[in-house]
Amino acid sequence: MGRALFLLKRIEVASGWILVPLMLLYILTGFAMLGWFGMIDKNLALQLHIAFHLPITVLFALHAGICVFFWYRKKQLLNRAVRRAAWEYSKEE
Repeated sequence: MGRALFLLKRIEVASGWILVPLMLLYILTGFAMLGWFGMIDKNLALQLHIAFHLPITVLFALHAGICVFFWYRKKQLLNRAVRRAAWEYSKEE
């Protein structure tokens, strides 16, 4: 299980770092479609903007899903530790 968790953590980090430049390019193409960013043509900006939909959606779902998994796992471990500590405390009395 340790190797799988290590791999999931690596995928989470990698997908997060890949999302950063993709989101920046997505924002820049959005501004270019409005004509606020004149380096690229509006039609090219629209094509790029549409092309980024699928990769951003997949990477975000992957990143968020793994983050929720680790959060839930941590929460369960903390709850278990609190219950164990409460049980140990109640045995002392």
